[in-house]
Amino acid sequence: MTDEQKAILESIRARIELAKAQGDGTKTAEMNMQFLIHAPILQSLDFAEVMKELGLSDSFKTELSKMVNLYKQLKLNGISLTKTF
Repeated sequence: MTDEQKAILESIRARIELAKAQGDGTKTAEMNMQFLIHAPILQSLDFAEVMKELGLSDSFKTELSKMVNLYKQLKLNGISLTKTF
Protein backbone atom coordinates (compact mmCIF):
# COMPACT_ATOMS: atom_id res chain seq x y z
CA MET A 1 0.00 0.00 0.00
CA THR A 2 1.36 3.39 -0.98
CA ASP A 3 1.66 6.40 1.31
CA GLU A 4 -1.10 8.12 -0.68
CA GLN A 5 -3.43 5.15 -0.18
CA LYS A 6 -2.63 5.06 3.55
CA ALA A 7 -3.35 8.78 3.83
CA ILE A 8 -6.69 8.35 2.09
CA LEU A 9 -7.63 5.50 4.41
CA GLU A 10 -6.69 7.61 7.42
CA SER A 11 -8.87 10.44 6.10
CA ILE A 12 -11.78 8.04 5.58
CA ARG A 13 -11.33 6.59 9.06
CA ALA A 14 -11.36 10.07 10.59
CA ARG A 15 -14.56 11.03 8.73
CA ILE A 16 -16.30 7.81 9.80
CA GLU A 17 -15.21 8.30 13.43
CA LEU A 18 -16.47 11.89 13.38
CA ALA A 19 -19.86 10.78 12.05
CA LYS A 20 -20.00 8.04 14.68
CA ALA A 21 -19.17 10.52 17.46
CA GLN A 22 -21.94 12.86 16.36
CA GLY A 23 -24.40 10.12 17.27
CA ASP A 24 -26.95 11.20 14.71
CA GLY A 25 -27.04 7.92 12.76
CA THR A 26 -24.94 9.14 9.85
CA LYS A 27 -21.99 6.74 10.26
CA THR A 28 -23.08 4.36 7.50
CA ALA A 29 -24.03 7.18 5.15
CA GLU A 30 -20.65 8.86 5.70
CA MET A 31 -18.83 5.57 5.20
CA ASN A 32 -20.65 4.90 1.93
CA MET A 33 -20.02 8.43 0.70
CA GLN A 34 -16.31 8.12 1.47
CA PHE A 35 -16.16 4.72 -0.25
CA LEU A 36 -17.86 6.19 -3.33
CA ILE A 37 -15.68 9.31 -3.46
CA HIS A 38 -12.48 7.28 -3.11
CA ALA A 39 -13.60 4.27 -5.19
CA PRO A 40 -11.03 4.91 -7.95
CA ILE A 41 -8.26 4.25 -5.44
CA LEU A 42 -10.00 1.76 -3.16
CA GLN A 43 -11.01 -0.57 -5.99
CA SER A 44 -7.39 -1.64 -6.49
CA LEU A 45 -6.87 -2.53 -2.82
CA ASP A 46 -7.67 -5.71 -0.96
CA PHE A 47 -11.04 -5.02 0.65
CA ALA A 48 -10.20 -7.06 3.77
CA GLU A 49 -7.07 -4.96 4.25
CA VAL A 50 -9.11 -1.77 3.81
CA MET A 51 -11.54 -2.88 6.52
CA LYS A 52 -8.66 -3.71 8.84
CA GLU A 53 -7.05 -0.29 8.26
CA LEU A 54 -10.38 1.44 8.90
CA GLY A 55 -11.10 -0.57 12.03
CA LEU A 56 -14.30 -1.97 10.52
CA SER A 57 -15.54 -5.53 10.51
CA ASP A 58 -15.21 -7.62 7.36
CA SER A 59 -18.97 -7.44 6.89
CA PHE A 60 -18.50 -3.88 5.59
CA LYS A 61 -16.62 -5.26 2.55
CA THR A 62 -20.07 -5.62 1.00
CA GLU A 63 -20.68 -1.88 1.36
CA LEU A 64 -17.32 -1.10 -0.22
CA SER A 65 -18.07 -3.47 -3.08
CA LYS A 66 -21.45 -1.79 -3.66
CA MET A 67 -19.89 1.67 -3.77
CA VAL A 68 -17.11 0.56 -6.14
CA ASN A 69 -19.73 -0.97 -8.44
CA LEU A 70 -21.83 2.19 -8.24
CA TYR A 71 -18.76 4.27 -9.12
CA LYS A 72 -18.10 2.07 -12.15
CA GLN A 73 -21.71 2.40 -13.32
CA LEU A 74 -21.65 6.18 -12.89
CA LYS A 75 -18.41 6.40 -14.84
CA LEU A 76 -19.76 4.08 -17.56
CA ASN A 77 -22.74 6.41 -17.94
CA GLY A 78 -20.62 9.55 -18.11
CA ILE A 79 -21.44 10.77 -14.63
CA SER A 80 -18.53 12.16 -12.64
CA LEU A 81 -18.29 12.82 -8.94
CA THR A 82 -17.16 16.41 -8.76
CA LYS A 83 -17.49 18.31 -5.54
CA THR A 84 -18.89 21.78 -6.18
CA PHE A 85 -20.29 24.18 -3.64
